[in-house]
Amino acid sequence: MAHIRTLPNGKFRVEIRKNYTTIKNKTFADKSEAEQWADDFEIKIKFILSIKSKKLKKLSPEKVESLGGLALFQKLGVDVDFLTFDSLVNNYMKQWTGKGIKANKQQNGMPT
Repeated sequence: MAHIRTLPNGKFRVEIRKNYTTIKNKTFADKSEAEQWADDFEIKIKFILSIKSKKLKKLSPEKVESLGGLALFQKLGVDVDFLTFDSLVNNYMKQWTGKGIKANKQQNGMPT
């Protein structure tokens, strides 16, 4: 999954791939740092992929961010759907915008 290659400038480039898709790239000055980062990132990916769907529904946006962010989950094909206050407000406003205006105009004798 992780591939480390030496660049012409002497730095080390780590490429994390899963199912022929590049998940993450990062460049390091030291090979041991590159190997450590790659190991840590692979552990994180294995953890994300091991989360049961029931627990996925309970993940907070903060927890998703601490595990690598929503983009990482999407690249791994893990569908995370969580409710935020903003999404609830937006859904509420979509449902109720304009409702009641017509009824209020009719009650006040205004043309609709």
